[in-house]
Amino acid sequence: MVAVYLTLVLFAAAYYKLADWPNQMSGLETKTDALYFTLVTLATVGFGDIVPVGQPARVVAMIQIMFNLVIIASVASIIGWQLRERMARRRALEKEMAIARQIQLALLPDQLPEIPGYSVFAMNDASRAVSGDFYEFQGRDEGDEQVIVIADVSGKGMAASLMAASFDALLMGPIEVGQTTADGKFTLSVVECLASCGTAPMMQVNDDYCENLDPQRTLEI
Repeated sequence: MVAVYLTLVLFAAAYYKLADWPNQMSGLETKTDALYFTLVTLATVGFGDIVPVGQPARVVAMIQIMFNLVIIASVASIIGWQLRERMARRRALEKEMAIARQIQLALLPDQLPEIPGYSVFAMNDASRAVSGDFYEFQGRDEGDEQVIVIADVSGKGMAASLMAASFDALLMGPIEVGQTTADGKFTLSVVECLASCGTAPMMQVNDDYCENLDPQRTLEI
């Protein structure tokens, strides 16, 4: 843009210099007039109040008009390239999110259990491509009991879905409420809603609230 501004100043200086020549510029008397004529020639074809009369003045005006066309074409090309890049990135992101949605749905039970006396129905309808919602059915005591897990990670989108997938994997382990995993890292406890939607995604580890999580920080914790 600096080069464009400098070029316009050079054109204005050329018009101002041509005004000193006889029969070259009609209506151009001051430096302001020269800059004004340069700008209106850039934006339009002029208003007719200042007119290049002589051949040298018209040559300079034609050179500026060709310069204007080059600038317009360059700006249009840059804008078009940026739009194409943005659309390409958006298509790539949509494709990745569609794959993530397929993976998330694959983590959900493909068959629902038959529980005598009950009709079981379940679905996951995300507000975005992926979500922090999940459910699971686990049989206990050789199928005599069914544990139904319904969970919603605070927040929406990719971070919440990754956390949900991690917790879903944890539920697949041989651990009951109140028990601790063999490595001593996780204890399954029943808690109420943590009421932290404003700083979601978040999770509670011992007495600490870990808020505004992303996948990398979640793994670090």
